[in-house]
Amino acid sequence: MEEEKSKNSKIIWIILFTVIAVVLCYLFVVLYFFYISPNNIATKLALWPFLSDNSVGEMYLDATVEINFNTVDDFEDVTVSVVGVNVRSDGWIVAPYSELKDCADEQGFTINTNSGKVYQGEILFSDENYDIAILKCLPIAEDEEKISLPFVRISTTNLSGTNAVLAVSSPMQSQNVWSGTISADSLSYVYSIMDVDGVTAIDFVVENCYCVEIEDLSFTGGAVFDKSGHLLGLSYGEVLDDGTFAVVPAGVVDLVLDDVIDDYENEATYQNSLVGSFSGVDGVELYCHMDIVSQMDTGNTNAFYFDGVWIEYSDSLINFRSYQNFDSGFSAGYFLLEDFVYGDTTIAQGNVLSGVSVRRGGRTVASAVIYCKTDLFDVLYQAQAGDIVVLSFWSASVLSDSPEIQTVTFAV
Repeated sequence: MEEEKSKNSKIIWIILFTVIAVVLCYLFVVLYFFYISPNNIATKLALWPFLSDNSVGEMYLDATVEINFNTVDDFEDVTVSVVGVNVRSDGWIVAPYSELKDCADEQGFTINTNSGKVYQGEILFSDENYDIAILKCLPIAEDEEKISLPFVRISTTNLSGTNAVLAVSSPMQSQNVWSGTISADSLSYVYSIMDVDGVTAIDFVVENCYCVEIEDLSFTGGAVFDKSGHLLGLSYGEVLDDGTFAVVPAGVVDLVLDDVIDDYENEATYQNSLVGSFSGVDGVELYCHMDIVSQMDTGNTNAFYFDGVWIEYSDSLINFRSYQNFDSGFSAGYFLLEDFVYGDTTIAQGNVLSGVSVRRGGRTVASAVIYCKTDLFDVLYQAQAGDIVVLSFWSASVLSDSPEIQTVTFAV
């Protein structure tokens, strides 16, 4: 009996010791990531998910920067401020490209952090289809210490419903943290207009956006996060008519960032020749051009402005536009305004891309039916050297209820 009691007592002490050891190890890991290596905000929140929204928001402010540059407006020098978010410890900033593109290359960017540190900035990736740019923080002085900044991860989660979010603005302008929700009714696109020689035109269209409702109306735009250390996106423009903000997702950054960094470390600039081989529009973009004409007296009814030139509505474009009203089982697709040429593969202008897939080692690693341009580019950005790309397309030269689908296959 005594022997059995001793055995039971020993088991209890072993269990107790194990529990204490696990708790101490857990606390050590928490202390390590909070105080010794504190830059990874997503890791900190995963380890200690008990912080208040305001405390989490204060972390997000440390990962948020203000990007400044000078431009000329009405013959006067103007300083422009743009909100960006750091997504790597050594200073890789995600920002809206539309707000940075007016900066002349020789002027450069100044990046201000919440800690008071200031860096130079250089754009190393941009894609107007997503309204996203990636900048690298660079030390101003040659002898400056290694860059080490708090950072968040990029969210790749499909957003819907009433997910709770946190929002911050430039830490130089405000230390507020705003709470909000993703609206159940998502916003599919936003567009920007401009004046071209007295004619109103579309500057660019960003699709697959969503709406965020901020509880406090003092929020004027910035970065939007979930509550687990991930950047959801950057708010676009001003508040919408219904009081919500359009937010442009930053998911494409997760597709290209490693390649951008690899090329930078090898003293090269990232270029995606496959994505760059496409020039076209999708149905949503054409709809936006038509919407401008219907709203503005100065709209152009015979052509639309694209990539610096006016493009007249050809018969093929008119046919493609008509497909947006047909319940034929075909997606809207991506209309080629110029020939797609990649190696020995050519698809003539006037054709409409309807599907894309990337195969690697005999299996499909990414594929999509093309409803809009980002469906196409989301897949193409995942293609690596040696992969096989399959494109499906149909001709818009003849209006038909059942267009003939063709395919091309080529190696990257």
